[in-house]
Amino acid sequence: MPVTPCFDPTTGASGGASGGGGAGASLYNLPMTEVDLTDGSWTLLDPDGIVDTVSFSGGYNLVTFLAGGATSNQRWTGTTTCTAPRWYKSMLIDGNQVTLQDPSWFVCRMQNDLTVNDFDQQNVFTSAADPTSTNTNTIGATGGTWLRPVAGNTSYGVFSNNANTTFADVDTVFSHAAVMQGGGCNGAPNYIQYDAGNAAERQGSRNSNILNQAGTNRYIMVGVGINTDATVINAGDQVKFSLKYIALSFAGL
Repeated sequence: MPVTPCFDPTTGASGGASGGGGAGASLYNLPMTEVDLTDGSWTLLDPDGIVDTVSFSGGYNLVTFLAGGATSNQRWTGTTTCTAPRWYKSMLIDGNQVTLQDPSWFVCRMQNDLTVNDFDQQNVFTSAADPTSTNTNTIGATGGTWLRPVAGNTSYGVFSNNANTTFADVDTVFSHAAVMQGGGCNGAPNYIQYDAGNAAERQGSRNSNILNQAGTNRYIMVGVGINTDATVINAGDQVKFSLKYIALSFAGL
């Protein structure tokens, strides 16, 4: 008997599209939940205190920074200690907390705003085991990522633990990424990136190598940071992005 919970695409509340036969919601054409970091459901962890403000308008989150950066700890890749800012919340489906053991999927959509380009940025949108940690192994994050150098095109792809696989294309407008989870494991995340006409431009994946995660619950996490050790964030610098996701669990054990 299938279990097909999802979030309301506007409010993030439990529920979703009904109909399609059977006792549950339809699995066809599921709506995605829009990420509004100001809606009160997200908690900010900012160990270095570099986030000044965050606002939301027209489907885009705009993060404004204080001075910071120029330390590998504010990167999401290539380090085991990560102090980059991140927002997180529990992965809840129909009011039920998804655990690390539950068979589940996290699917996300990422779109970077090209008009805001203040520093070489590296960002992630993932599920996580413990987003309150600064140890990447403990955070246990797997999902999507996007990178934007000041000089160059946005790269989209997938992220796991402290490494990524990405591709930059001048025609890419947005990207999907997905990861299957369960039994304390993150599967291999994969991605497809699209142009303005919704035609696929590129696809890829990477092994997660995350088994036997410590902890109990799964979380959803949005992280922002720098792309190189030499990247400097000046006061007033910004990043702007639109994110959506679907989280679902299934009866598979």
